[in-house]
Order: sequence, then structure tokens, then C-alpha cells
Amino acid sequence: MKHRTVILSACALAFVAAAFVAPTLGVELFPSMDMGRIDIQAFLPPGTSVERTDAMATAIEQALMEIPGVDVVTTEVGSTGSDDYMSVLGGSSANAAKFSLGLVREGRDARNVDDVVSDTRTALARVLADYEGAEFKTDASGWGSFGSTTSSIMGGAVTIEIRGEDSEGIFQHARDVAERLRQVPGFVEVMSDAQDAQPLMLLEVNRTRALMGGLTVGQVGLGVRTSMLGTTATYVERDGDLIPVVVKPKSDGLMTLDQLLEMPISASAASASGSMTSAASQMGSNAAAAARSLESSPSLLTPPTEVLVGRVATPVIVDGPVTLTRRNGIAYTLVKVGYEGMRLARASELALEVASEIEPPEGVVVALGGVNRVLGDAVDDMAFVGILAVVLVYMVMAIQYESLLYPFIVMFTMPLALIGAIGVLTMFGESLGVMAIIGLIVLAGVVVDNGIVMVDFISQLKAAGMASSEAVREASRVRLRPILMTALTTILGLLPTAIGMGGRGSEMQRPLALTVIGGLMVATFLTLFVIPMLYELIDNALLKRRDRGYVK
Repeated sequence: MKHRTVILSACALAFVAAAFVAPTLGVELFPSMDMGRIDIQAFLPPGTSVERTDAMATAIEQALMEIPGVDVVTTEVGSTGSDDYMSVLGGSSANAAKFSLGLVREGRDARNVDDVVSDTRTALARVLADYEGAEFKTDASGWGSFGSTTSSIMGGAVTIEIRGEDSEGIFQHARDVAERLRQVPGFVEVMSDAQDAQPLMLLEVNRTRALMGGLTVGQVGLGVRTSMLGTTATYVERDGDLIPVVVKPKSDGLMTLDQLLEMPISASAASASGSMTSAASQMGSNAAAAARSLESSPSLLTPPTEVLVGRVATPVIVDGPVTLTRRNGIAYTLVKVGYEGMRLARASELALEVASEIEPPEGVVVALGGVNRVLGDAVDDMAFVGILAVVLVYMVMAIQYESLLYPFIVMFTMPLALIGAIGVLTMFGESLGVMAIIGLIVLAGVVVDNGIVMVDFISQLKAAGMASSEAVREASRVRLRPILMTALTTILGLLPTAIGMGGRGSEMQRPLALTVIGGLMVATFLTLFVIPMLYELIDNALLKRRDRGYVK
């Protein structure tokens, strides 16, 4: 107790240092985990045929199979064409190929996932050098096969969300932002959802010319569709099932643009097609109703007033997205940025700063999305839970002690635990993620146990007639062994998790274990000195105040 001022000052300085160091740790949702899997996406320029994409995928597949530590390589080229849930989530376009690498888990061929990712990037860069405009993206989080939205949240990349009312404007701005981010050192595999766009041809209909030919815009569109894809003329019954009979023009292959513009359409054919379609949708399985409906429809053989498509419509080729994504009715697209040599917090800050350098079009908003948006909500919730835990702990002790002062002394163990938690996280290079924050919340209920044991025993000794200073010394001596044993059992129980003995995926619990171990070690050691000192200081102050109150 002789060096009371020095010890308390040192603790205060250590707490201030921990408060300054904590923001530099960076915040992340979940730590990086070695799931024994790497997901890869490779892209060629929009409009590339599926045959060329398949040739690229074959070359990549051969290069990936030669990488040490790779056990299985699966490949998907273009869209699956399926309508199941996972295909909808992970569907791609004709210019994209997906690869999933299963890594060797055991034996001497097993390698760290980061080393395999490095070799994978080298192999991809070598193969794609022969394909102009090709790009690739790797994801070692294990969530890459669950679609863009899930991987943007669970993966380790920074996600920039660009949203606005004008879909064409946000896609163009996304391309500009992605191009600028590729020039930043430390950023790798910058990808934009806008690059999934495919060339589309739109027919801009001249309303005046269409009306002169007796057509509306809708009839022009339906006429083109009918002439190209045909129309359901009738249904035939076979074994109790109705089979549609589709009438369509004879074709020698894919239609060229010139053939499309020279294609005749008519108002009567368009009306007939619409009537047939409507009737077919209402008749169900009744073939007789289908026949009566067709009899009442305008005949396709009626001489129509034919108009060539090129006379009423002008072709316009644009890049259109494979999918349109909206949130609350507002369209948005994502730009994903991989990074090396920096933490998520710094990478997010730098990416948003660089993206903000490009002036967005009117009505377009640029913000952090994906994991950053979820992380902000998670940290806010965790902060509320932490404050609630501290308040509840204090209320329980206040009720037990029937005092507001003695629980306040015990609460000083929490800042002591924070010193150890931040110190250990810094020592092992861990971020202050959600799991680490959960560890801090756990500490709020664990570290006070030693303080409660100490303060309660001092109060018992004082009630037995012992002086305050003597009670403090006696309690510190007697309760030393129980406090050390209690802390040691908890620390040893968490040690296997802290050193990663749980196998693959154990990285998830490691920050929690390190936080609790570091906080408990420092708090236990300092509790043996700080809590008795604070108790004696406050108790002496109360005695002096009580004595002054009796002086007349």
C-alpha cells in the first residue's frame, strides 16, 4: 500500500493507452477462416460467346489442378439455365466461369489457404494474359458459392454500394469507380456487378409511323415476338394432356439484324396472337373451349396490312445487366474490392475515399455496403448489449450490498480487464470484431467475481471489528489463492480455443477466447492491488467525512 499513487497512476495510463490503441485494431464482422475451399470467378468482356468462355475455363482448370494442395476442381461455364433456388442465387452469364477448389485437408500435401490463394492468383494471371479484357476474383471465405449478396457480407472484400433511380447511370458510375480503384496500391481483384452486363438490342418504335401503319407500340412488340418465336395456334390432346401447337416462320438459323428489320408484321396478326394467348391461358385443360376460342379469333389467313419492322422501329444496341437488383424500390449495384497488407477498416475507409473522388451523376449515391453495412448495425447492437450488461451487473451488486458505493469499487475491475483484452488482441494481431466484442461482454460478468470476493470479505472483517487498513491486508492475503484458482481454471479452459486446436473454423472463436484470457489475466493480477487500494481510499474518505459531520 506504500506505492498507492504509483500503481493507480500506472493503471490509469494503461487504460488510456488501451483506449487509444483500440481504434487502430480495426473492426470486422468475422475473422478470416480456413474453410479448405476457394471460390473463383473469371470474366471475359460482355458479349463473349460461351464457346470462348469454355475454352478459357478449360485452360484455367488445367492450371488450377497443377497447384500443390488442390484436391478437387469443379467448373461451371455460363448460366445453368435452372430455376432452382441456388441457381438463381449463383447464376452467371455466358461470359463468366466459376470454379470451386477443394483443398487437401490432411497429410503432407495440406497447405495454408493463403498460400494456395497466392499460387491461384499467379496461375490465373498467367492464363488470362492470353484473353484480352479478362478479369478474375478469388474468395477464400467459404461463402463464395452462396451468391453475390452472401459472399459480400461473409467474405473478406470491401463492398461499395452505388444506388439511384437511373439504372444505366449507376452501372456506368460503377464501371468508373472500379477502374479508379484498380489504380490504388494494395487493392486487388476489383470487380463490379456492372461488368456482368450483356449487349442488348432495343427497338425504338416511331409512334407516328406505327399509327400510320395501323399499329400501336404494343402491337409492334407483339408482332416481332410472334414473327420470331411463333404463336400457339391450337392444342392437341394426347393421353389426357394438352400439347400446344406453335406456328412459327421457317428459319435457317439465327436471324440477322437485316432480316429482322425486313420482317413484316401486321396489326391483325398481333391481335390474333394476343387473343390466342389470352384464350389459351383461360381454357385450362378443356380442349373444346380451346377450339371454340380459336374459331372466334381473327384468322391468321386474313389479308393483313403488313409493315416492315425497319419502317417503324430503329435498333439501338446497349449493355444491359443480367439481373436488376433493388432495395426498397431503388436500383443498386456493387463494386467489390479485395485488399492486401491492410485491415478491413482501413481498406473500407480508403476505398470510400477514392470512390468519392469521382463525381457521381445526379441522383446517384455511393456508400459502403455488404459487410460494412451489416457490421455497423452489429456494432451498434453490441454496444447496447454491453452497456446493458454493465448496468445489470451494477444493479445486482447494489441490491446485494445494499449500497451504491461498494458496487462502484467492484466495477473498477472492468477497465482493468479492458487493458488486458486490448493488449492481447494487439499482441496476436487480431481485429476488434464481433466475436471479440462478445468476449468483452462476457468479461463484464466474469471479472467482477474476483472484486466481489475481495470486497465482500473485507466487509466481513470490518463487521467483525477489524480496522479498515488491517481488513484490507488480511483479505488480500486470505483471498489470493481462491482468486488465482478461479481465474486459472477459466484461462486454462479457453487456452485450446485460443491456440486454434478446434480444427478448421476455429478461427471464429479465437478472438473471443483471446479477449477473455487477456482481460482475465490482467484484471486478476491488478485486482489484488487496485481493489484493496480503492477500498481503503474510499473508506478513509468516508470516515473523515463522517468525523467532520460530528464537529460542532
